[in-house]
Amino acid sequence: MKLLVDTVSQPNGLGFVFSDGEVIQKSFDRRTESRFVLTSISEVLGLKKLQTSDINQLLVNIGPGSFTGIKVGLSIVQTFSIVHSTECRAYTSFDVISHLAKMSDLPSERILIYAYQGEYFCGEWINEDWQFSVRSKQDIGKGPWLFQGPEKFAQSEWLRLNPDSCIDWSVFINECHFNSNISPFYGKQSTAEMNLR
Repeated sequence: MKLLVDTVSQPNGLGFVFSDGEVIQKSFDRRTESRFVLTSISEVLGLKKLQTSDINQLLVNIGPGSFTGIKVGLSIVQTFSIVHSTECRAYTSFDVISHLAKMSDLPSERILIYAYQGEYFCGEWINEDWQFSVRSKQDIGKGPWLFQGPEKFAQSEWLRLNPDSCIDWSVFINECHFNSNISPFYGKQSTAEMNLR
């Protein structure tokens, strides 16, 4: 069984992909329901009469995005991995948004994620990899950008996903180029780190 953990996106999500092809999906509001992530993992495993040791691959969103969300997801995955020596692989927030864009027939190669303090995480799919930068609004070039973040920080020409879009884990697991490096992908310093200067 594979377990996909996304505590960075809004909403948060879990994907349980079983060897027979069955997929169970769970989603949570990141701000109010993230405390249910571990409970949901336990419930699904109990329903299927499985143990955490039956998870043979862990896949986690490493960001960029919420610092706390990244840390929560990595803590869950690394704890399971340490206890059971389970293989861990990573994907990014750009992979998630690209997947949702493809499901909505939107361009998916140039993605902006609001990064707070007037900055944007910019991901461009070039040579089978995400080329990443942090830019201010005036430094973002023209073209078809897909934006994820609060509406008030968007430009009118930027494309937006339907807010009700949900990850289809069974499709995502087959289309994503997972990376074995599960280091956090913060992209920039947190507000707390900036205030230490």
